[in-house]
Amino acid sequence: MYAGARVPRWKLNAGLMLYDALSLFRNVKGYRRLNARQVHAAEPGLRTDHLKGGARYYDAATDDARLTLANAVGASEAGAVVLNHASVKALVLEQGQAHGATVVDHLTGEEVTVRARVLVNATGPWSDEIRRLDAPNGASPAVRGSKGVHLAVPRERINHRDAFTLLSPKDGRVMFVLPADNFTIIGTTETSTRAHPAEVRASESDVAYLLESANAFFPEARLTRADVVSAWAGIRPLVASGYHGTQADAGSASREHAIDVSPSGVLAISGGKLTTYRVMARDVVDAVERRLGQPRRRSPTDVLPLPGETSARWTPSSPRRAPRWETTPQPSTWCAPMAAAGAACGP
Repeated sequence: MYAGARVPRWKLNAGLMLYDALSLFRNVKGYRRLNARQVHAAEPGLRTDHLKGGARYYDAATDDARLTLANAVGASEAGAVVLNHASVKALVLEQGQAHGATVVDHLTGEEVTVRARVLVNATGPWSDEIRRLDAPNGASPAVRGSKGVHLAVPRERINHRDAFTLLSPKDGRVMFVLPADNFTIIGTTETSTRAHPAEVRASESDVAYLLESANAFFPEARLTRADVVSAWAGIRPLVASGYHGTQADAGSASREHAIDVSPSGVLAISGGKLTTYRVMARDVVDAVERRLGQPRRRSPTDVLPLPGETSARWTPSSPRRAPRWETTPQPSTWCAPMAAAGAACGP
């Protein structure tokens, strides 16, 4: 926390107290306030001028690619047909109702028609493309795109120990500096975009913004474009209601999800984020059951482990830190099919 910051210390402390309360106080440890001297002792590379203090709190991390893949594999094991490189070419509309879709497998070129009693449009930033297939004469947008960019630099350039939540001095936006093995991930930006999801890229101005913001907090790093190992971008499919695509709206727009039903009967879910994916899936399945007139059944997926699970243990990190939860990768039940497809399946 620096002098003149957009968020005062009392508000930061109140937010972290609420954060602990929402975890029902089952986190590794509760948050702790730090004065400027303690912050500097923990992270000597952090800028000290105008530093007023900070706070340490505890959070979890995930490998988003592996999490997504594990869900796809789990769905396949449960009986779903999973096509990763496929797209919907058209909907099968009969008497104004949707009864299926024409799907193209881009690996084989095969085109098939899939029929279903209920269709669900859960395509994220592509949602409105499917909506246009459903209503060729015009459909109001369900999502508005917000582009987020991250970049990776060698970790020794910043030489930090922990993860940081900071406020960019350029515009006051929340940003993160995260350790990731031998690299540091810096992000994120938040800018409205109308780019096609397949074409979104990290621009030079995005990279410059993140480097300048990081250098403001870690002046000895002197990061330049040459330090960037990787940069990537994605689109957040924010619910269009209440979001008009302005820069101010992008940061404050809701991350909640919404479900609606088109006149042809297609269920569509928009908004949400990775950390709420299971709640989103549950709500969609509940909506499908209502559509089919079936009684609601409780799903066990909140307690079932995902394929490729790991064993976990508490291990000490260092005397000055709380023990941390680490996982030991185990031989995955789906390494063989991944290897057959030419994919790596190591720890």
